Amino acid sequence: MRYARESVRKTTAAVNRKAVQNAPGGQYSTGALKQSIKWSMKTVGFSSVGTSGSDLPYAIFVERGAEDHEILARNAPNLRFFWRKRGVWFRGPRVSHPGQAAQNFLTDALSTVAPRYGYKVIIYS
Repeated sequence: MRYARESVRKTTAAVNRKAVQNAPGGQYSTGALKQSIKWSMKTVGFSSVGTSGSDLPYAIFVERGAEDHEILARNAPNLRFFWRKRGVWFRGPRVSHPGQAAQNFLTDALSTVAPRYGYKVIIYS
């Protein structure tokens, strides 16, 4: 049992390190997504479970992608933000977001790292 628990701990920590490495970042990133990726482990009886992920509300949309959609102002009459792509300040009641492709930083980390520790990974879409 101790070996299994230690194996889950090592694997989860390694998956987490790879997920942080894989998470998008760069010139315009605040680094919040990378910093939010944490891991934990829970053992109950003979069962050990490791988890790795982010609790940021937008992390799932980075991982799985997002369809194009409209963003509406809710707490003020207008949205206001600097539109880096165009180099201008935007101000208006709505904006059409073009969506974004999936950047599977967590799934890829699990698929790459867990088999090295002897675990079989099955991804259900």
